[in-house]
Amino acid sequence: MIALGGVGKRLPRVYADAAAGRWDDIEGRCLELVSFDRLGGTAHLLLAGRVAVWRRDPSAVGRLIDQHEGLRVHGQAISVERVALRAGLAALEGRATDAHAGYRDALDSWRDLGLEWDEALTGLEMATVLDHRQPDVAAAIARSREIFQRLRARPFLERLSTAGGAGAGAGHTAVARPDPIVVATSPTSNPD
Repeated sequence: MIALGGVGKRLPRVYADAAAGRWDDIEGRCLELVSFDRLGGTAHLLLAGRVAVWRRDPSAVGRLIDQHEGLRVHGQAISVERVALRAGLAALEGRATDAHAGYRDALDSWRDLGLEWDEALTGLEMATVLDHRQPDVAAAIARSREIFQRLRARPFLERLSTAGGAGAGAGHTAVARPDPIVVATSPTSNPD
C-alpha cells in the first residue's frame, strides 16, 4: 500500500495529464488514489468526473457520481462536489436548465468556501458543455480565466481557450442548449 505521501506525488501528474488531454487512464488512476486516500477520495473522483465531462461521457459521469456517493463521506465541499458532478451530467444529457442551476449553485458555494481552484475548474466545465454565449457561462469563463492566470495555470488556460472560453470560436459545439423561454402575451386591442 502506498502511503499518503505517494498520493501527494501522484496527484500533480494526474492533474497535469488531465489538463493536457491525456485522459485514457485518468479514471483508473483517480480510483487508485481513492484506494489510498478515502477521506480525500471524493476530490479524486471529482477530478475523474470533470475529465468525463470534458470527454462528454455521461455514463462515466453517472458511474463516478455513484462511487462518490458510495464513499459516504460528508462535508460542505463534498456536497458541492456532488452538485457540480450532477450539473455536468445534466449538461451532457441535454438538461440545460438543470445544468445551469447546478453549476450556479456550485460556483456560489465554491466562492462561499473560498475554493477558487474548484470554482475555476467548474467554469472550465461550463465552457466545455454549455453554450458559452449564455451570461452565466460567460461570467464563469471570465472568472476562471482570471484565476488560472493568477495561478499561472497555463495548461488550464489553454484548455479553457479550446473549450470556447475565448468566445464563440469556429467549430465549438456546445452540448446543452438553453431551454427555450416562452413568453406569454396578452391580447391587446388595436385602436384603429
